[in-house]
Amino acid sequence: MEKCCQTTSVEPVVHVVDSDTAVCESIQVLLRGMAYRVRVYPDAEAFLAGLPLEASGCLIVEVNLPGISGLELLEQLHERDIRLPVIMLASFSDVPMAVRAMRSGAMDFIDKPFVDRILRARVRQALACAQASV
Repeated sequence: MEKCCQTTSVEPVVHVVDSDTAVCESIQVLLRGMAYRVRVYPDAEAFLAGLPLEASGCLIVEVNLPGISGLELLEQLHERDIRLPVIMLASFSDVPMAVRAMRSGAMDFIDKPFVDRILRARVRQALACAQASV
């Protein structure tokens, strides 16, 4: 199963999809402090509507989104052959949920509240994977 994306864009973006605005703001501040470009979306539908055809970078997505869930989004991206490295976040989770995410192509599955240094490391890893696929 391919877990890295295939991109052509030079400047990657960290896409964050979470309905919790405080979490989005926290991630945005954390990653912008590392000089990453960050785009925030309140739900999967907004992400899909705003995603360029040749998306680059990586995706951080909450599993339990309203509407299209994070797991369903991951599966839709796979069906559309969009290969962004994905880091799943979960406010509450269980083993079957984590297994489903990983089988659907997620690079990592992190419980909230997340540890900043762990999320930073996972984002660096995801972006390195994306760049290696260019």
